Amino acid sequence: LTATGTLSAVQGVTVSAEAPGRLRNIQFESGARVQAGDVLLQMDTAGEAAQLASAEAGAELARAALERRRELAKRQLVSPADVDAAAAQAKEAAARVGVVRALLAKKTVRAPFTGRLGLRQVNLGQILREGDPIVSLQSLDPINADFPIAQQQLARLGTGMPVRLTTDAAPGRIFEGR
Repeated sequence: LTATGTLSAVQGVTVSAEAPGRLRNIQFESGARVQAGDVLLQMDTAGEAAQLASAEAGAELARAALERRRELAKRQLVSPADVDAAAAQAKEAAARVGVVRALLAKKTVRAPFTGRLGLRQVNLGQILREGDPIVSLQSLDPINADFPIAQQQLARLGTGMPVRLTTDAAPGRIFEGR
């Protein structure tokens, strides 16, 4: 049977900014192949780095205060409620550190899966908002070949049958699949 059809990626996505910021470094070219986890771009993180330093200092202070309260509680100089309050403050300070680290991680955009990039939609120095498109990414191995077959021919087809595909994009080449 011969049919004309279309090819489509099994998996495709428009990679977008998760967090707002100024684009500091672009580490990909349009049309490039990337592996899952490859860094595509980085945004400026100076403000978040300062917030992280502040949050880490606050967490260290809260941990030290908790240890002091525990020592005082052993000598029964503070109430258990004071120790509980200091423990809660230490946990809250540690959580603030985690929040800032998560924001820092969002400022580095990585490829979510292996594939080929489309056209770059951003430029160095550009201010990105959350959700702004950066580049499309398509997984091209494997791909789907969609083609119509007349209903009368369906009885001739079965799962696992070999398929041969040609395309104008690769003249003279035959691609095989199932």
